[in-house]
Amino acid sequence: FAARVARIEPGARTFGELLRAEGQSAAAIERFWEVFLRPALNLRVDEVDAATALFTVATALRSGRAASDLVLPTAPLGEIHGEAARRALEGAGATVHTGARVDDPDSLDADLVVLALSPEEGAFEHSPIVSVHLLFDRRILRHRLAALLGSAAHWVFDRGRLTGHEPERGQYLTVVSSGAPELEALRGREIVELMARELTERLGAAELLWSRVSREPQATIALRPGVERPAPGLVREGVARAGAWLDTGWPVTMESAVASGVTAARALLVHKETPKVAA
Repeated sequence: FAARVARIEPGARTFGELLRAEGQSAAAIERFWEVFLRPALNLRVDEVDAATALFTVATALRSGRAASDLVLPTAPLGEIHGEAARRALEGAGATVHTGARVDDPDSLDADLVVLALSPEEGAFEHSPIVSVHLLFDRRILRHRLAALLGSAAHWVFDRGRLTGHEPERGQYLTVVSSGAPELEALRGREIVELMARELTERLGAAELLWSRVSREPQATIALRPGVERPAPGLVREGVARAGAWLDTGWPVTMESAVASGVTAARALLVHKETPKVAA
């Protein structure tokens, strides 16, 4: 199937519909495609736009071995991205202000502005991500990560091992479930009990010592068939927009965030260097 990706016409359908039309079995869809694509696109294959999924498949499976590498963060993403960006900007002579509200963009004393904002309220449907942090009294996961088939706990990570900060006792695991709005309806304690049960029934008995639930109800926009996103770049004189949710060719990912930022910066530089003609 991966070898034919470039020749497949996505059409206005879901990736699940495309897979079945291409002869993929129910087992292949459940045990491979769902496991592979749901974390990347934050929707089930029967919900996500086929063109978006085909792009992801082609990028990961048809672009060389390095393109399919699974990169696991060893520190919080805010530290990896936010703090690193702050250090780079300040190292270049910039001043960084956070928590400063701007109500009137016209009042900004700036030559060029990049707006890296979330989409307008109500403009798109969103899809959630739920993460559950669990500390057990003993080790139950032998590997650094595992996908649990047919489970509400989609992926489980040995957080202590990945970060190099293993607890003195037991094992610190993080469960991540993508595109699972049904979990949003549950109380925190119910989610913890569900995930702890899913893990101990499959991996072995253990006592839960501590837990924490992290919800991102608007983690990404839902890229269903027919959803159209605006492009990054110049939106008015001296102002450009950026953001992972914009149409960069990528799904709503960190790669899309970077691509949109590069596009916005280039558009502003071109705008700045273009001679202005007096009216």
